[in-house]
Amino acid sequence: MRGRERWPMPETNRLDEVLSRCAAGAMPTRVAAMHLAATLEVVAALSDWGLLGLERTVLDIGCGIGRLEAALSPLSGAVIGLDVSAAMIEQARTRCAGFPNVRLLLGSGHDLAGIADDSVDLTVLVDTFPCLLLSEGELAERLLAEIARVLRVGGDLVILGFSHRDDVVSERRDLERLAQPRGLSLARTVTRACASWDAPAFHLTKRGSWPACRQ
Repeated sequence: MRGRERWPMPETNRLDEVLSRCAAGAMPTRVAAMHLAATLEVVAALSDWGLLGLERTVLDIGCGIGRLEAALSPLSGAVIGLDVSAAMIEQARTRCAGFPNVRLLLGSGHDLAGIADDSVDLTVLVDTFPCLLLSEGELAERLLAEIARVLRVGGDLVILGFSHRDDVVSERRDLERLAQPRGLSLARTVTRACASWDAPAFHLTKRGSWPACRQ
């Protein structure tokens, strides 16, 4: 299985421990519970797909107040959260103050300035891509090029929620059209990766010495 030898994977009991600890610290409100459920489902999906490891660097574009960063921190070597909202970043820094391997950056929304070439193993966008498609015409293409720049060869990109259309076939076609010229190949499509919302998930890899597509 690609990645399991190169990057130590969290043991199942370790993942369960992290998820349980996150759940124990949740605020007892309905909205907080919904956000927590969605966060834990994302982490569990990434783990099930073999994309987490204690020597991997994870980049979360559109990190918001850092829920995913806090959950991923014990399961990753380093976690970078990026958001265009200064207020969100400040809240994320408060939430992640106890996680020394989390770095939070205020971004421009147009590039990944401050992140070195070939320095990231996994990039995640959770319900962020629709904003890229609806805003500036070439913003999605530019961000994909930047993601390809910072990903290591064989690195992974996971997009949960590509657009607000209810048409996975069209979304897959459009994503492949945008990603292929930038050296990114579609490896996996999951119609419903999480029970918390009905957006499909797309998993891509940066082409290189490892197989670009797997079952």
